[in-house]
Amino acid sequence: MKQFNIRFETVDEIRDFVNAARNYEGDLDLKSGNYFVDAKSLLGVLNVGTQKDICLIVNGKQDPEFLPRIHCAVA
Repeated sequence: MKQFNIRFETVDEIRDFVNAARNYEGDLDLKSGNYFVDAKSLLGVLNVGTQKDICLIVNGKQDPEFLPRIHCAVA
């Protein structure tokens, strides 16, 4: 398991992120406070929102090409 702090600035970034996440074979979750959502769920990620730091939890085999494909700020 690996964790990254990310931030969405726009709804378009969320849409692009979810599209990239759906191509990842492992499990991806987002954590905001005590709230967890499946990172492959557009409605779930939209509920998390924009303009705040979110923890991306990557479970499974590490894909070195995944992080460059997501369109959000990785801290």
